[in-house]
Amino acid sequence: MRRASIGSIRTTVSTAADTQYESNQALARREEELDGYAADGYTLVSTISITAADRAIIVDTLQRITEG
Repeated sequence: MRRASIGSIRTTVSTAADTQYESNQALARREEELDGYAADGYTLVSTISITAADRAIIVDTLQRITEG
């Protein structure tokens, strides 16, 4: 039997000009999380970005298929 496991990563990034350092930090953490999921056998299946006046929210959805 095949089983699907789903994971998600939610990253909030400020779009204000004076928060570039914090935004870069958030994106670096996102990259680390994506790498961790990939190391565990997950595949990225979708990424969406939701923008508001002062921030963007990135939602990544990942999936791993296992047999058993």
